[in-house]
Amino acid sequence: FPMMSKVKVKGKGMCDLYSFLTSKSKNGLEDNKVQWNFQKYLLNKEGNLIDYFNSSTSPMSSKITSLLN
Repeated sequence: FPMMSKVKVKGKGMCDLYSFLTSKSKNGLEDNKVQWNFQKYLLNKEGNLIDYFNSSTSPMSSKITSLLN
């Protein structure tokens, strides 16, 4: 899938994608902040935010893989 160029993920000038991912009023799930590199966001086929995981969560953790089924 397409890669993004470098974007702002916090504060003033935050890109639209991260504005959606971190704002309950836009994503319908909850407010959150990008804490560190490799924070993960899981969306369904319709583009709805299902959950998010901090950078210490392994991509293959049961927390994530259980939601993929």
